[in-house]
This record gives sequence, C-alpha cells and structure tokens, in this order.
Amino acid sequence: MDKESQGFANRAAGQSEQLRNTLLDPNATPEQRRQAQQSLMALQGKSANREWGVQVTPATKNLDSSTSAGSIVRYNKATGQTEVVQQPGQRAASGNQKFTTGHIYVDGNGNGRKYNGSGWEPV
Repeated sequence: MDKESQGFANRAAGQSEQLRNTLLDPNATPEQRRQAQQSLMALQGKSANREWGVQVTPATKNLDSSTSAGSIVRYNKATGQTEVVQQPGQRAASGNQKFTTGHIYVDGNGNGRKYNGSGWEPV
C-alpha cells in the first residue's frame, strides 16, 4: 500500500514539474500558460475563483463643488476578471437588471453561474 501511495505522489510531483516548466517556457503561448496554471492549481487543490481582492474608491468633492461618486470593485487576482459591486440602496442604471443568455456571471460568493434565459446554472 505504501508503494502505491508513493507512486501517486511521484506522478503528482512529475505532473507539477511539467506544468511549472510550461509556465516558465518563453515559447509557450498565453493559452498554454493559462491551461497549465489552471491544471497546476487544480492539482494543488486550489481554485482561481476564490482569489478575490477589493478596490474601494471614496466619493470626492471636485473643484466646481460637484461630487464624484465612489465605487467598490472586486477583482480576481488569478484571472483578472473585475466587477463593480452594487452598494446598498443603489439601483441598477436601467431600473431592472438584464442578463445575457449564456453569459457567465459571478455571484457574491465568487461562484460562477451561467444565465440560461430563465434561471441560473452552476458553472
């Protein structure tokens, strides 16, 4: 049983090394690097969807006495995806939010959801 466990560990180490080599290869395409990064994170039990950061911009008073609204933006450190966080009491610009069928959105927990025209499906 120990030999079998060691065999799994050796294969995982070999796969990790191969994926790291792809990430460091100067001739690798961006798509190859993206796939290698996702595979390496999966092999290590990590998820890119959980690496979110927040950027808060406060409201500012302009020289002409008007005020520029502040904002809160979430961004995924691994994928670069960004989204504006709607603040409490703030309504969507159109009055009601419309979603594009087949488009993938991120919920408040960082989970991907695809809108199918009438409801949501997990991604």
